[in-house]
Amino acid sequence: MCFKMAILVRSDIKMSKGKVLAQVGHAVVDATVKAYVRTTLFYKWQQDGEKIVILKVPNEKTLDTIMEIAGR
Repeated sequence: MCFKMAILVRSDIKMSKGKVLAQVGHAVVDATVKAYVRTTLFYKWQQDGEKIVILKVPNEKTLDTIMEIAGR
């Protein structure tokens, strides 16, 4: 199984590229800490090369749908 961290960014929110980058940085740190503290997924992700993908979603409804499918 391939482990990747997926960061979803809403494209309907008007932010500068720098602000988006800063928010993505915060999200990566938060997700990494939560995976390390609460699950064993951190080690699996680390052993698989610490892959991170950033994906655009068009709106909040799409984001919520993806989060439901992923199981939050």
